[in-house]
Amino acid sequence: MGKTRRIKAIKHRESAELWEEYRRIRNHVLALVKSAKREFYQNSIQENFYKPKKLWQHLKQLLPNSISAATTFLIDSGRSIVDPGEMSNSFNAFFANIGKNLASAIDCIYPCLARQVPYNVNYFIPPVSCDFVLKELFKGVEVR
Repeated sequence: MGKTRRIKAIKHRESAELWEEYRRIRNHVLALVKSAKREFYQNSIQENFYKPKKLWQHLKQLLPNSISAATTFLIDSGRSIVDPGEMSNSFNAFFANIGKNLASAIDCIYPCLARQVPYNVNYFIPPVSCDFVLKELFKGVEVR
């Protein structure tokens, strides 16, 4: 008897207690497998942090390897769009205006800033080189 048939037999013919026991054990095993996978990948990423080839081998196992289907339609302001050019323009309009739309949704930005930062104060941010940034980023990090 195959796995599926045994499960159906337990579910339909046997007692509800057996079915509950099966589900409890199944969920426990799945949780253990999930936890073990998470721990394995976390450890492998940490161990191979300075070994790009091995690191990418492990990362590729985590990433989906199939190409998802293309978007066939889009609903924008209640209107269904199927033309790829129009969908592209709709996406572009959304992302081009997202900053402006979010800023307009924040009513208290200027009053809040006015309370926190004096109006007549000037700030100077000195230029920073790439070398400086890299040195600061890797302070205390052992590079192999």
